[in-house]
Amino acid sequence: MEKALIALGTVACCVAVHAATPPKAPDAMKVVMYCDQGSGYDLEGRLLDECPEFIVTFASGQEIGEGALEGAALVVHSGGGGQRQFFGLGEKGVAAEREFIRKGGAYHGTCAGAFLVLEETRRKRNHMLPFKPDDPQMYRGGATVELEFTEEGLAAMGQKGPRMVRYHGGPAMIPGKPVEEADIKVFAYYGKKMTKIENPKADVLGMAGKAAILAGTFGKGKIFVCGPHPESAPSTQDIFYKGVEWLVGRKIHPSPVPSDKDARKVCVKSGRSVPEGARLSQKLWSDRKYKRVLSTQKCDVAVLINPKKKTFDGIKDFKGPVIVFATQKEDKDAVEKSGRHDLTVVSSIDEVLSKINGTP
Repeated sequence: MEKALIALGTVACCVAVHAATPPKAPDAMKVVMYCDQGSGYDLEGRLLDECPEFIVTFASGQEIGEGALEGAALVVHSGGGGQRQFFGLGEKGVAAEREFIRKGGAYHGTCAGAFLVLEETRRKRNHMLPFKPDDPQMYRGGATVELEFTEEGLAAMGQKGPRMVRYHGGPAMIPGKPVEEADIKVFAYYGKKMTKIENPKADVLGMAGKAAILAGTFGKGKIFVCGPHPESAPSTQDIFYKGVEWLVGRKIHPSPVPSDKDARKVCVKSGRSVPEGARLSQKLWSDRKYKRVLSTQKCDVAVLINPKKKTFDGIKDFKGPVIVFATQKEDKDAVEKSGRHDLTVVSSIDEVLSKINGTP
């Protein structure tokens, strides 16, 4: 059951929020989503939450270091910033994840989550794979890139040939220092075909022939990392799900439930990288009364979670109601400094949902 969030200025505990839909399988596996600094993407959590085989929970780096992985089958690190995730985990969190995998757990990392477990070069990593980023520059820009699967990748992921997927600054991986207890294979390389290159100066084409997906074992556990973002589009989400299936050794059945026809359209603009923000997002995923949209141009109400100064720029032209979910004192300070007087500031999930529904 969901616990009430604790008040401003305190630290939220790691709580499993059981989604209303789909019904969970009796033997559903616990999945822990890392939600802390360096993690800014919640789509993978929603996709896993839509599978009856998984119960998704959210944890900060501190909570992971204090036992949040107990009883879990899988830990997931999404895109964001790999070094920031390393520091977000802290010394105890880094050690806890290594031990979790070594003893038989599974790790899924996308983009920054892939950087996190590569060899340390210019940035701090939790080195568990005998690969390193070629890393000619910090950020390569975005593009649609080709994945060329190896024989191992084709067999393990049920693919029939190359696929075009979304890329946004993830690692191009090359062999690095050996890692004791690690046996890692390349499942896919970046191909030569790349389109929609967003930054003409970025060295996206230089990734061709370097590893895009790696998978294998670390101790008794399994690791799967992906440089691009197949989860970002419905046409490529099967690649994401196949990677998860390979990790957990079980067929999964995504079962998204459409929103009600008159559902309130909600745009969540920030703060999904903290556990309390992710829990709010999960409530919005799993309740048919709400429909998550990405743009304020298409929403009825905007929600800001733990807003920073630049967050307010994203709603400057939005004329509808804006709810600020502030869980720390500095969040209220940011609201005051924004100069906005049309904001509703609340400090619990129940208050957010009440305001979305238009009730006092």
